[in-house]
Amino acid sequence: MRIADLLRQKGELVRSVDRHVTVREAIRLMAVHNVGALLVFEQEAALLEVANNGAAWLSSAALLGIVSEREILFGLAKHDMLVLDSTVAEIMVVDVPVALPADSIQHAMAVMTHARVRHLPVVDDGKVTGLISIGDVVKSRLDEKIEENAVLQDMARLSRVLAA
Repeated sequence: MRIADLLRQKGELVRSVDRHVTVREAIRLMAVHNVGALLVFEQEAALLEVANNGAAWLSSAALLGIVSEREILFGLAKHDMLVLDSTVAEIMVVDVPVALPADSIQHAMAVMTHARVRHLPVVDDGKVTGLISIGDVVKSRLDEKIEENAVLQDMARLSRVLAA
């Protein structure tokens, strides 16, 4: 399975914030949208393009970083409650690995493991077209294994019928 297949199932909606947004507001947005990470952009530079299907995409050139629950927890541990009034730019991860739609799920797993990250922006032709999480990847692999198991069970049943 490829990242593009996963995004077709999951959806391509990407939640993002401007780098000047406070950590407090980022936490609120994560809670409202039930997500564990937000991509951070320079919104003035992140000109939205409207694709043929009417969907808006953010320019990957304007992607500055990512802020996730992990960075917020580390910020709280280091700066206590003061971090809540900091901007996301002060705590975000800037060296963000990305995935391509043609990448395999196994490749995404390897990148996430090697980089020790739980989220990967998906970039296609200079546009951020999605964001996948380790949960998305695990669910995808689990679905593949369930499907493989069903095929093997069908083959075993067919083998028993043919042998009888």
